[in-house]
Amino acid sequence: GYLTLQAVVTTPTLFRCAIDVAGVVDWSMGSPAGYTTPRMGSPMSQPEVFAQAKVIDHMNKLQVPLMILHGTNDRNVSFGDSVRLFDVLLKLGKPFESQIYPGEIHFFRRDHVLRDAWRRIDDFFERTVKNGQPIDVVIEALSGMRVRGKVYAIDPMVNQSGRSIVIRALLPND
Repeated sequence: GYLTLQAVVTTPTLFRCAIDVAGVVDWSMGSPAGYTTPRMGSPMSQPEVFAQAKVIDHMNKLQVPLMILHGTNDRNVSFGDSVRLFDVLLKLGKPFESQIYPGEIHFFRRDHVLRDAWRRIDDFFERTVKNGQPIDVVIEALSGMRVRGKVYAIDPMVNQSGRSIVIRALLPND
């Protein structure tokens, strides 16, 4: 969630769309200190770090379609973060899609919710990615292997070693 939002406001033309699932919009507002403080310090000790990480203040840079999904019983990221994001986007006149899942926690766990979320994501990608123009890229793996192709969607995901990226659709260049 947070990394998705940060990516689309930092590099607003790199991605064709974005899906925020339970993203933090302001680390200084109610994020668990046990999670935030060891990584970022405190808002008092590192005000410039927290200001830069406050993605909600940079939503005016958003240029791509955005979908927001969040459960109302999320204990990791307050549902209020998404409500604040809805408010800012509406004030800025930025279009977005959203779905609220009553009672869901940080990761969706009920079958009907998972099916709904994946259906919405699939439909969103169908409208915003599949029908768009691909992006030419060269990907160099840690092993040194290079792959050149057209990328339709990239999901950054961190594995246990801290290094991974999932390519949703990589097609060889013509």
